Amino acid sequence: MEQMTVTEKKTFLNKFLEKKQVKKDIELILQFLLAVDDVLTNISFVEDAKSTPNGIVFNFRKDNNSHPPFSYYENNKRVDLSSESIYHKLRLHGKETKFYLELIFDVMPIEYALILDTNPFSTTTIESNEEVQAEIDAFLSSLVAQTSHKLLICQIDKALDERNEQLFLLLTSQLKN
Repeated sequence: MEQMTVTEKKTFLNKFLEKKQVKKDIELILQFLLAVDDVLTNISFVEDAKSTPNGIVFNFRKDNNSHPPFSYYENNKRVDLSSESIYHKLRLHGKETKFYLELIFDVMPIEYALILDTNPFSTTTIESNEEVQAEIDAFLSSLVAQTSHKLLICQIDKALDERNEQLFLLLTSQLKN
C-alpha cells in the first residue's frame, strides 16, 4: 500500500472523531495530529504497531478489559507511558520521527482499512496456501457461473417479453450447455 496523504488522514480522523465516542485523553492526541500537518505527515496508520520503533496503539473495542485503551511501543517493547507522555513525545519528536499508529476495533471500519499503510516492521507474514487458493478459485468460478446463469435467464425473459422467438431459441440453447 502507498503512503496516505495528510489530507486523507485528516479526512479519516475528522469523520472518525465525529462518529466515535473517544476517551478525552485519546481525543486530545488525535486533535493534536489533526492540527499539526508536519507531525501527521510522519504518522502511518498500520496493523501490528507494536512491532515498530515508535508504535502507538489505541483500543476502541467495546470489551477492552483485556487490552488497555492505549499503549506505546519502542522497538518491539511496551513502554509504560501516560497519554500525556505520548502527546509530548509526538509534540517534541513528531516532526522528525516516524510514528506508527494502530487503531483496534471490534469490527474494522472500511474507512480505516482504506488509510492503512504497509507496516515495514511487521513480523506477520502471509504465506501462499495452495488449498486456500483452490477454494478461492472454486468459489469465484461458482460465482461467475451463477451470475452468468442469472443473466441468461433475464435475457430469456426479455426475449419472451419482446416475443423474439429467434433470440429465445438461441438463448435457451445456451442454457442447456
